[in-house]
Amino acid sequence: MEWVYINIDSKMAKDTSSYFYYGQVSSETLLRLKSDQTKGMFSLENIRYFNTDDLLEIYEDMDYKGEKLFKLADVSRVDILKKDPVLIFDSVELAKSAKIFLKQKRSSKDK
Repeated sequence: MEWVYINIDSKMAKDTSSYFYYGQVSSETLLRLKSDQTKGMFSLENIRYFNTDDLLEIYEDMDYKGEKLFKLADVSRVDILKKDPVLIFDSVELAKSAKIFLKQKRSSKDK
């Protein structure tokens, strides 16, 4: 699995909406995107996004798994990251969910 920043353009009859996410995609998905394959769907897992307060939020809670499926044809941009964006941004740029995740990740390393 590779960490990415991805731009999804959802096209409808009279409107296009753009969505920007961080998350993980499979190596197979990256190969499909690199070869400009536009048929089919792909899974974006461990999603992170900027909320309305411009803070990085974890897209996982009691109801959502943190995964979404998208059409390959709707991808307009992909940046490949070296690590989880929660580890890249300053703590002042993290929402509560991301801070809790980071704290749990650090405490599991200490054990």
